[in-house]
Amino acid sequence: MFSTLDNKLVGSNIAKLRRHREIKATDIASKLGLSESAYTKYERGETAITLEFLSNVSEFFEVSPTEFLSATPTNIVENIHNSQNNFSNTSSHVFNFGNEAQEKMFESILEQNKKLTALLEKLAEKL
Repeated sequence: MFSTLDNKLVGSNIAKLRRHREIKATDIASKLGLSESAYTKYERGETAITLEFLSNVSEFFEVSPTEFLSATPTNIVENIHNSQNNFSNTSSHVFNFGNEAQEKMFESILEQNKKLTALLEKLAEKL
């Protein structure tokens, strides 16, 4: 599992998706109950990204939190587009990679996703 988040990478992924969807920082900040300057500090990696913030941003964009963690800023939009189209319900799909290493990597990513989801659910219960 992730011990610490790369604030700059995750923040950059969030900013890239926000700009791609043509959403103003003030709009998302308002929805999250933050000032624009507080929100943009997350995007620049100046403020530590918490699970609560990641959960709220993921909910706002209607994407899995792992999209912000596992993608790079150069492919975040493509990854999210592909995952929404092709992996909307991974439990009902059979993946044939033809490569054992790729299959293990994908299984590891799915396991990390499950663990992150469980952590976010625990956090939501506390709120």
